[in-house]
Amino acid sequence: MIRTLGELGECLFAGRTAEVYAWSATEVVKLYQPWVARVTAERERASTQVALDMGISVPEVGDIVTVDGRRGLILERIRGTTMMNQIESDVARAGCFAGQLAEIHVAISSVVADERLPEQSGVLQDKIAHCESLTESARRMMLASLAQMPRADRLCHGDFHPGNVILSGDRLFVIDWIDASRGNPVADLARSSILFMGHIAVTPCSSAVRCTMELFHSTYLDICMQKTGVDRDEYAMWLPIVAAARLSEGIPEFRDWLMEQARVP
Repeated sequence: MIRTLGELGECLFAGRTAEVYAWSATEVVKLYQPWVARVTAERERASTQVALDMGISVPEVGDIVTVDGRRGLILERIRGTTMMNQIESDVARAGCFAGQLAEIHVAISSVVADERLPEQSGVLQDKIAHCESLTESARRMMLASLAQMPRADRLCHGDFHPGNVILSGDRLFVIDWIDASRGNPVADLARSSILFMGHIAVTPCSSAVRCTMELFHSTYLDICMQKTGVDRDEYAMWLPIVAAARLSEGIPEFRDWLMEQARVP
């Protein structure tokens, strides 16, 4: 089915890479920005279906459509709000939300992924190899470090944070599975930490809000580590690697901070 933007329902969300519009009473369309690779819709559809098949609470997936020349993915409409919005409106419960987020991430990382998902190290390798912010020597250094890291076969979300968890009644839904892979959950945890710490580092806010954000991250991290027995040294070794991979996403406001985390000279 082909529609125009004018025929779509209300815009429910607008982000850097996609916008979400009402498609019907029970569905939404995630419409990717024109510059996003056309294979993205296929990749997210496949990854979301894998997560659904593995028992993770995710929206049902539908067809891939074209709207004014832009690719879109039809998804089940989940009526609720993101955990990020809940935290911002109820700061006093930030610790509770951090615990919930950690429990979800632990549950995801306990699932053995199947071979329909790409191998995590290959995804990271490709991002680092094509990162224009890194010098050739820095890329070689990062790729050598990545090659030494332990691999695994667990379900990894690849972009796990409170903005990608929707609270709907008494259920929680995990969305945005574009970067899902089969790999090491410690790397996935490190990726989430880089997202949290980067947000804290570049977001203008009061000292009180910053303190709450830092407490949220440390609580989430501690619970994840306690539940899974993560080796803190391995976690620390993953941080510069996933920071280098994040650099490839080309988000200007994070560039300098990510360069520091990647320990790029």
